[in-house]
Amino acid sequence: MTRTLRPRPTGRLGRLGRPPGHLSVRVAAVVVALALSACGSQVDPDTMARLNGQAGAAVGADGQPVTTDALGGTATLDPGTSSGDTGSSGDDSGSTGGTGSSGGDGGSGGDSGSGPTGSGKTSADGGVKAGSCDGFKNSTGITDSEITVANIADISGPVPGLFQSAQDATKAFVAYYNASNPDGICGRSLKLSALDTRSDSAGDQQAYTRACDEAFAVIGAVSSQDQGGAGTAESCGIPDLRAFTVTPQRSACVTCFSAYALKGNLIPKANLDYWKKKEPQATQNIGIYYVNVPAAEVNAKSIAAAFERNGSKVTRVQGIDTAEFNYAPYAQQMKTEGIGFVMYYGPFQFTIRLQEAMEQQGVDAVFLTDPTV
Repeated sequence: MTRTLRPRPTGRLGRLGRPPGHLSVRVAAVVVALALSACGSQVDPDTMARLNGQAGAAVGADGQPVTTDALGGTATLDPGTSSGDTGSSGDDSGSTGGTGSSGGDGGSGGDSGSGPTGSGKTSADGGVKAGSCDGFKNSTGITDSEITVANIADISGPVPGLFQSAQDATKAFVAYYNASNPDGICGRSLKLSALDTRSDSAGDQQAYTRACDEAFAVIGAVSSQDQGGAGTAESCGIPDLRAFTVTPQRSACVTCFSAYALKGNLIPKANLDYWKKKEPQATQNIGIYYVNVPAAEVNAKSIAAAFERNGSKVTRVQGIDTAEFNYAPYAQQMKTEGIGFVMYYGPFQFTIRLQEAMEQQGVDAVFLTDPTV
């Protein structure tokens, strides 16, 4: 689904010329690979707005905005969540994929071997012809020899390395670009400032404060608590070209754009219909559990509202704190309440912990994870 852009050229964006099983528990794990990095656009704000449907959104018979999923089905709107791109934490995480270059903050590192061989669309610049360097001036993050970009991700915290892959992917891109473009961008190479949010709202805010001071743009960022730096990114005008957005606050940031557009208040109806048909009895007693962080909570409540609106019944929506290690009471809760369908939003480490507790307690339920586990 395409997010609605609200472009407003300001600060550095203006200089860019655009805004910026079944276990014993029946397991049905859904895994989706997420885009982890994004690079710039030369499309002007008005064109971008039109391409992304800003001129008008479809409205259903009940007056609520709707969209369609890839199969043409109508998406369900969660009436309790009226704004914001959200994904699941770590969630509308995305800790998938392997690691990239082992280079440091400067973007170097890793043995280049025989060197990059991509060309055209597979090259580091995507085959796009560079614009003129006339009038190109140094500014925040730009010196005579380097352009500094930042990557901000959950590296430490309750789940160490949660979004390490996002930072590794960005390091790999910087190293690849520099190796395949010896002349750089107007004579300047790329330099990476790799920053850690500590999987914390305050950490995200502090990382963006630093990025505002030292970087021209942020690329490939992802944080389970991305509401923290949203206001900071917008106020300093830094282009934040994220992997994805997980909270309404970050979605409202007009200088922030996601490579993978998520909108937690829009749920594909085809998915809800599939489970209602495949598991008619189980979907009349659904339990939705989530790691107790803002992004996961937004998504859990949104999917609960969507299931209910589609004719299924949600018995419980339950957060589990990150410091909780004993999941047995939650599994016993499922058994006592006869829950036949469990959906969990959280990192894979906690997912496994919950599945093991369910197996030990003899819970027989369909188990569905969020797409980014």
